[in-house]
Amino acid sequence: MRYVAMMLMVGFGVAQAADISPFGIGGDSQSSRSWTSWAPIMAKAGIKWVRGFGGFNEIEPAEGQFVWTSADTVVGAAEHNGISDSGILLYGAPWIGGDLPVNNLKAWGDYVSACVTRYKGRIKYWEIWNETPNFIGNGTASDYARTVYTAYEAAKKADPTCLIGLSIQSVNVNWIVSVLDAGAKDRFDWITVHPYEVLGMVQSDGIEAQFMSIVPTLRKMLADRDPARVKAPIWFTEIGYDAGKSEEMQAGALVKAYAMSIVQGVEVVEWFEGKDGDSGPMGLLKADGTPRMSLTAYTTMTKYLGPTPKYVGWVLLNDKDYAFVFQGAAGTVMTTWAKPGTFDKVDLGASVEVVFPMNGISVHTSACELTTAPVLVVGVPAAIVDKARANRGKPFPWGGDYTGAKSVSVTMGEPNVEKGLHEIGTEGNTTVAQIDGAPCRDCSKGNGPNFTVDPNFLSYDMVPITVTVVVRRKDAAVNAGFNLKYEATNGWHGSGPWNTIPADTQWHTLTWTIIDPQFVGKWGTNLAMDSDSQQYSGYYVRSVTVEKR
Repeated sequence: MRYVAMMLMVGFGVAQAADISPFGIGGDSQSSRSWTSWAPIMAKAGIKWVRGFGGFNEIEPAEGQFVWTSADTVVGAAEHNGISDSGILLYGAPWIGGDLPVNNLKAWGDYVSACVTRYKGRIKYWEIWNETPNFIGNGTASDYARTVYTAYEAAKKADPTCLIGLSIQSVNVNWIVSVLDAGAKDRFDWITVHPYEVLGMVQSDGIEAQFMSIVPTLRKMLADRDPARVKAPIWFTEIGYDAGKSEEMQAGALVKAYAMSIVQGVEVVEWFEGKDGDSGPMGLLKADGTPRMSLTAYTTMTKYLGPTPKYVGWVLLNDKDYAFVFQGAAGTVMTTWAKPGTFDKVDLGASVEVVFPMNGISVHTSACELTTAPVLVVGVPAAIVDKARANRGKPFPWGGDYTGAKSVSVTMGEPNVEKGLHEIGTEGNTTVAQIDGAPCRDCSKGNGPNFTVDPNFLSYDMVPITVTVVVRRKDAAVNAGFNLKYEATNGWHGSGPWNTIPADTQWHTLTWTIIDPQFVGKWGTNLAMDSDSQQYSGYYVRSVTVEKR
């Protein structure tokens, strides 16, 4: 998935006005070769940005010798179709060697200078490398910081108006911290994020609040580590969903991703990808150019939201269904859906136009039936708009507001009773059970349960916590246990030695004190009871509690 390091691209673009459209697209190393053929389709869908194209190996085949044919071709195709490119600066010249150009930073600086100089006045945003720390081999945070520092200095000298972006995999906030601490502080202007995993769990687990905490968490981090850049633009230069799971799910994920990204202030979202290539069935178009349902959804979404939608606020319809109100192309538009696996009917209080993005069909009605597939409500009743506007600055609730809570918990069962602590990947890891008349979940289906906390309760801030779980073995004679793992200040950690559940069939309360948690939701998960394999996951869990100390 994503840009393949062997064929990563350099792209160039037109500097934008302050009112930037959030609607973008990307491609992989294979699909990008046919960009000129599918660019008109993307433009017709309302797409205004494309993530860089032009073979990176071809630009500087020998030191100091530049060939711009490929890059010029794709830039021309984008501009011809009214699409701006965001640029990627990745050094793939075979003569230099290494995964990051730290062995020849002068050559790297010259390369950056040449690219930025050539396209001065046609580019504003340059992304340094792709999805680090992926695609840097054995490179370190220090190596990437040196690469960024050199690029920043060279680019700003060539074009003081250009903006340099840090690139990260997933939502790897800890990686950015290490890069800033290694020397990249104040040598970047914006940050790129690739939150595939979190979007996937929105579809499967309903973790919208976690998704919408991405930008606020990054802002917390910047306020802490680089205050001068606390308002740096955030882009999602890759985000997508596998159409092989379901074309309808892919289309629904797309609409949700754009709605929730705009809500939290993401400047541009470049959906991965426009056309299938070497990364699987991710495109709006199949490899043969056949459109998917997601292309219809994209086109419908941009038609009603317009090129620069303005966020008004949020509401919970029927006190449970997520809904986001925008000022769209010709009036107010609300995007709404129900939680995964649920159905609801909402009385909107007035006749509205309800649009189904997956097929573009609309109906006029005063009652809206909701599933996990999002719909657009056009001409939102004034009462809903007013409520959304009043909610805009409030913490987004996830089964309640846990902003000032001392603890969060989940009582396992069917369904789980979640009070600020949420099991994710539930159906893949656990099954419902009842022991001694009390609900619980059997963990032997997978490697153990995973959890995420409400980001209003704890996100980025390093607050000591106590984690308490109530567990028992399924069979006293069969060994069972797990490592409690968690997001820490420098990545995913175990809490200590392996925890063997006592060899009986009694309930046991196990407690851990963790002094260095840093919940940022890199993959959407904050805590896990990891048994390594199903061999040791033969236990029940009744409850889990996380308490601030």
